[in-house]
Amino acid sequence: MKKITTVLAFLVYFSANGQVSESAFSIGVAGNYTMYKGSFQQSTPGFKVEAGYGLRDGAAITLGFTKASVIKYASSISSSDGTNTTSTSSEIVTNFTTVSLIGQYRVVGDDETAFNLYIPVGGSYVMAKYEEKETQAIPTGYTPTDKMEPGKQSGFTLNLGVGAQYSLGTPMVFGEAGLALPANKVGNTYVENYIPAHFIFNVGVRFSFGGMSGY
Repeated sequence: MKKITTVLAFLVYFSANGQVSESAFSIGVAGNYTMYKGSFQQSTPGFKVEAGYGLRDGAAITLGFTKASVIKYASSISSSDGTNTTSTSSEIVTNFTTVSLIGQYRVVGDDETAFNLYIPVGGSYVMAKYEEKETQAIPTGYTPTDKMEPGKQSGFTLNLGVGAQYSLGTPMVFGEAGLALPANKVGNTYVENYIPAHFIFNVGVRFSFGGMSGY
């Protein structure tokens, strides 16, 4: 988060001093689909909004916010009255939110061509909230013994992918596919990261304040 705040402060400062061109900015919105791997093995649609700034030589930097739809999957709760045990149905509810800072590096096309191919590389901060909800009433006199406590987890990921963009004039249609890997080392120190690796797919539209490509 400190890196993202630093980038925003950088842009605001240089914009105020006339060193950032308004024509280099772009905004975008996209539909998102994320496939989580590891032991989680869940997928969900969502949406993404982004703000981009074009740098020199076909490079750009984008700040994105992705909100996933709620993930629900069936589970069960064991309960006891001190002598007997019973099991009732429940569901685990998980919400993911992601803030990303991505550099985009154009490898095909230029400012004058309608089609551009680029490589997005960067990092994300992923936040997850989870809780277990009862879908069947626990019998009177019984107390849950293994109901999951509500909680939160967060972690950083390293992101790499490929993207394509096609200009329709003012709007630009784009699609991206990428992989996010949990970052679990700071220097030489191992850091536990509960965020699973995941595949990311975005399809949306960008609007540039500048030229055809926006970058």
